[in-house]
Amino acid sequence: MPSPNGFLFKGDEIRGDFQRVGTPVKKETQFDSYEPFSSKKLDDKTLYIKVSSFSLSYTKKIDSLFKANEDALKTMPNLILDLRDNGGGGDMAYQPILPYIYTNPVKNIGVDLYATEANIAGWKKNAANPDLTEDEKKWFDRAIARMEAHKGQWFSWSDDEINSDYKKLPSPLKVVVLIDGGCASSTEQFLLEARQSAKVILMGENTSGTLDYSNWVESPLVSFPYALRYSTTRSRRIDIGQGIDNVGIKPNRYLNAKEDWIKAAVQELEK
Repeated sequence: MPSPNGFLFKGDEIRGDFQRVGTPVKKETQFDSYEPFSSKKLDDKTLYIKVSSFSLSYTKKIDSLFKANEDALKTMPNLILDLRDNGGGGDMAYQPILPYIYTNPVKNIGVDLYATEANIAGWKKNAANPDLTEDEKKWFDRAIARMEAHKGQWFSWSDDEINSDYKKLPSPLKVVVLIDGGCASSTEQFLLEARQSAKVILMGENTSGTLDYSNWVESPLVSFPYALRYSTTRSRRIDIGQGIDNVGIKPNRYLNAKEDWIKAAVQELEK
């Protein structure tokens, strides 16, 4: 319901930017039966994989999913990667997918970070996630040490770079990635890399457009049972006119809600 100051209260959230302290984050999805991860051979040529979250809590699960499908990924020519409603998480979670979509060096534009006391404290809280892998914990330790060394400053958190770490695999030959308005944050970062691949076709709808300002931390509000989540980094894409916030990433082919998106993806792959 609307409050006197203009905020919209809905359950445990205020306009989606504030979350009631101590309540779980709710996952909304358009599907009747929600499965975070699944895979299925649609026919003898096409493998379907669904990844509904890049939360760092799921890094091991995503890695296991792709290892379990390794034989099919290396022998089947077509892959449908369904990322609909994947609201992001952490870039480390999608690393197991990259070798299968890579065809050529990938350019990434870096971000700047504001290392305040509050932001450092927020990063330390995120680093305390018990589901992090050992590599992720070490990454957070290095990250926080860098912030401490630049306390009170904006600094280059990540450099512009060209990634050529992978080799092009012979299979899959074509990859359709299904996207919609629920794709946000780290999922959009994945898509910025994926769309540079010669084998990838993005299909669906524009993504959310919530990546230019990213890497959120949580700050509790005094005398009010809500916490504010806010971004700590700013992409340098903005400075060269390539920002995506409030616009999103466009698909190569638009699909409407009445279409069978998986059927449309199979038809695209068979062209």
